[in-house]
Parts: sequence; structure tokens; C-alpha cells
Amino acid sequence: MGALLPLRALRLPDLDAPAAPLPPPEPTLEERIAAARAEGFAAGLVEGEARGRAAAETGRAAMAEESIRLALLTMEDLRAEAVAAVEENARALGELLFAAFDAALPGAAARHAPQMLPRLLEALGPVEEAPSGATLRVPPAILDLARERFGDRGLPIEPDPSLPEGDARIAWRDGAVALVLEDRRREIREVLASLDLLPKDTA
Repeated sequence: MGALLPLRALRLPDLDAPAAPLPPPEPTLEERIAAARAEGFAAGLVEGEARGRAAAETGRAAMAEESIRLALLTMEDLRAEAVAAVEENARALGELLFAAFDAALPGAAARHAPQMLPRLLEALGPVEEAPSGATLRVPPAILDLARERFGDRGLPIEPDPSLPEGDARIAWRDGAVALVLEDRRREIREVLASLDLLPKDTA
């Protein structure tokens, strides 16, 4: 009769131990399709939001760029309008100045004619070298004043009723030098015209 094994060497099942958990059931085909759809929808939603934000940023940048462009165009239009208005106002001012000068010049020339006579004498040069018969002719209104101031120059001074007040001339047989009001008017017109302050037909 064979030898008996000791009881401690035997491995007997533990009948009181809890049963092992069963593995989860494999998802069905419908469940897998639904899960894939949900995952795809979530990924698409994230990508869509990202694209939407990018499109919004691009749209805002484009709108800002267009706004700046329109603002610059508007500023250029306003600048052109301002320049045109300034030029028009400047010409209007020039016409006003010319009209004011033209109206005031005869009286001013008459008042200041004695102060202008030295220029006329300078244009003649030394009296001792003046052409024979040279005579200073002035409007009758300033005859006495002219003789008082310039009578000691050695140049005869005579009245000339044909001269408008503000004019004077030194005349001799073959020539003359003159102080002419119309020349001063022309000079004023030329100055204003050179500054583009008068219409071309006025200048």
C-alpha cells in the first residue's frame, strides 16, 4: 500500500471565496458606430470652433484694414478740399487786396509824392550832369512843397496840370524820367499775380 501525502501539501479550492468578475461584454456594432459618431462630432465641434475663431480674426483684421484705407482716402479728399478752399480764399483775398490798394493808391501817392521825389532825382543822377533844359515837373498841388524841399538842388521845378497827383517827371528835350502811378499799380498786380493771388485775366 502506497505512502499517504501530507494534508498540507494538497491545494483544495476555497469554496467560500467570491466569484471572479466576469469580463465586460464586447460592445455591439451599433454601440461602436454610435461611439465613433460621438467622437467625430466632438472633434468636428472643436475644429469648427477653431476655424470660426480664425475666420473671425481674419474678418476683423480685414475690416480694420479696410477702415484704415477708407479713413486715409477720406483724409486725402478732405485735404484736397481744404487746399482748394485755401487757394480760392487766397485768390479772393488777393482780389480784395488789389481792389483796396487800387482804390487807396492815388490818395496815398498824392500824400507821399514829395517823399518819392528823391528817387526820381536819384534816377536822374547828379544835377550838374543833367541834360540841358532838364526840369522837374510836378502836379500843381505839391509845387510849393517841392520847391521848398528840392529848390536848392539847382534843378528848375515847374507845375504841370497834366500830371495826376502822385506823378512827377523830369523832362528835357530828348527824354525824361518819371514817377508814374500806373507803374506802381502794375507792380502791385505783378506781385499779387506772382503769388497766384489774382485771376490770370486780372493779372
